[in-house]
Amino acid sequence: MSRQLRIEYEGAFYHVTSRGHQRRRIFADDYSRKRFLAYLHEYLTKFNVTLYSYIFMRNHYHLLLKTKFANLSIFMHSLNSAYSSYYNKKMSRNGALFQGRYDAEIVESEDYFLEATRYIHLNPVRAFIVKNPKDYSWSSYGTYLGIKDDPYISVSWIMNYFENESAREYERFVLSKLDAENPFRRIKHLAVLGSDQFLFYLQRYMESFETNVYDELSNFRQITRQNAEKVIAFVCKEFKVERKEIFQKRKGNVPQKMTIYLLKRFTGLSVSHIAQMLSSSYAATEMVYARMKRKYKHSRMFKRFLLKFELCHPEMQSPGLL
Repeated sequence: MSRQLRIEYEGAFYHVTSRGHQRRRIFADDYSRKRFLAYLHEYLTKFNVTLYSYIFMRNHYHLLLKTKFANLSIFMHSLNSAYSSYYNKKMSRNGALFQGRYDAEIVESEDYFLEATRYIHLNPVRAFIVKNPKDYSWSSYGTYLGIKDDPYISVSWIMNYFENESAREYERFVLSKLDAENPFRRIKHLAVLGSDQFLFYLQRYMESFETNVYDELSNFRQITRQNAEKVIAFVCKEFKVERKEIFQKRKGNVPQKMTIYLLKRFTGLSVSHIAQMLSSSYAATEMVYARMKRKYKHSRMFKRFLLKFELCHPEMQSPGLL
């Protein structure tokens, strides 16, 4: 069965869900939730994404957001990759944390968007964790009620639906349907929650482009491949070696080790992708990257090398905290 096509365009609204592999937990404790929130804040700013609501459950999370540019794929890849690396290290584990790709539905504005925020905020009530959603700490609901402050949550657009932007009116709206159905179950095709007119508009929009415009390989992965080639070319030039030497399996292959580190840090490629590229194992590639990270903290020569790379390629920024 083919994977569902991702639809990306400037100014799109999305409901995004990402679940743990085999529905296992993705948050061990409040510290891990805080770290995920920190990564979320970081990438919202970096990729110019507006966040309207969120909730972190034990084995999944929901985001309701708007992309200023057509960049949902790279935003989600960066967010999940950065957090997965942190969580795996924290829990001394290997392998995938999230279950495949994230799910994303395009949400039409107005009534559909408002209903989506209620559905997200009521998640812990439906899961019988709390009786009132404001008693659940890890959501944006408290920001809407004014009982906590998160400058990264944009509440004004939703609150404009209520007289005098009243938090009490929004609370009444949410609590009026504690057993509200999942609005996303209405979706039949194209992963769109909206009116027939909105769906027709999207279909016409898609027909105006070649199909591959909506294939993630033609957007994010193409840029990733180009950046990977820049890394390899830089290492070859600095170490005065031929390209084939980077792919050779031999002990003490410093150019290869540096390539692994730069690819992981600057291109957004996962360890598994890098290992496949170099015909190496996941464990060996991950070990090299971990050792190079430790070396970065203590080697001035290594730091100068990375600085030179950043000066040569300012368009490639480190996609995560070290």
